[in-house]
Amino acid sequence: PTLVSTGMITRPIAEIASIIKADTALAAGTAPDGRTYGTIADSYILAAAQAVAFHEKEWRSDLTPARYVALPETSGYFRDSQGRPMSDAYALPYNMENALGRTMFYLYQATGNTAYKDRAVLLARHLSGGQDRTGGALVWKYWDWSEDLSIEDTSHAWISVDFMRMMYQSGLYFDEGRMAALLATYHQNVVPSSSVVNNIIDGTEPISGEEREFGAMWTVLSSLDKTIGVKARQIATGNILTTWRYMVRSLSALDESRKADGAQCKLDTECKSDMCFGGKVCGARLGVGRTCTRDVECASRSCASGKC
Repeated sequence: PTLVSTGMITRPIAEIASIIKADTALAAGTAPDGRTYGTIADSYILAAAQAVAFHEKEWRSDLTPARYVALPETSGYFRDSQGRPMSDAYALPYNMENALGRTMFYLYQATGNTAYKDRAVLLARHLSGGQDRTGGALVWKYWDWSEDLSIEDTSHAWISVDFMRMMYQSGLYFDEGRMAALLATYHQNVVPSSSVVNNIIDGTEPISGEEREFGAMWTVLSSLDKTIGVKARQIATGNILTTWRYMVRSLSALDESRKADGAQCKLDTECKSDMCFGGKVCGARLGVGRTCTRDVECASRSCASGKC
């Protein structure tokens, strides 16, 4: 299996496992097959962990920055759009390795194993190092290969965009300035208006027809900017990406139903502020000097000695 395929398959089961593990009452509940949901979550974690471990031979910590690569033995069949062996690049496209990065993010959330967090941070660092700011917006290449200067396309970029959102909202990587620039990428380059969707994230190659719905994939950022959901609903009117159209509507509805500060909660994602303090109450991130238990609780993303 390819790295990206493994990531796309395992990300959902790792996320489900993290949700179950975060709720002791849910974990203790009994599923229709007689197992507890906690036991089911453990099986999901094992499956995702084994899948991630399969690709360890593709990890190159000796390169700077550290990254995943295609193995030489894949040169006969694993090639880019121009027919060149992917193994010649000593890198994989950012979206491919970030697909697995999302799985590792949720495995860290589910298990607390910092090895998954550390790898996810290295992947975030690799992506960050390849990003430039142009006109206030972030732009990056398809991959970190000097022989291919192609800019990332909208439909593949959403995987990295989702990875960035996850790492930012959890306080693990990326700051507000970079996320503001990412939102600018969407509004200035990807979907500058409800009638224009561009295929390349630098704002080039306008898309016509139903493939305009590729712009709706960036709805993963709607928790940071509600206007993205509005644009996405206007875009998602065709048939080719029906699944995405339903996802757009579902995510928009989810965002509108999230809880305000002071409401009871168990998970950060239940809150409009993306912060559930102590697994009990939604609230805004804390200012300098406030008492904290996690980096993510602080507006500065830094909790040192119990203080923001």
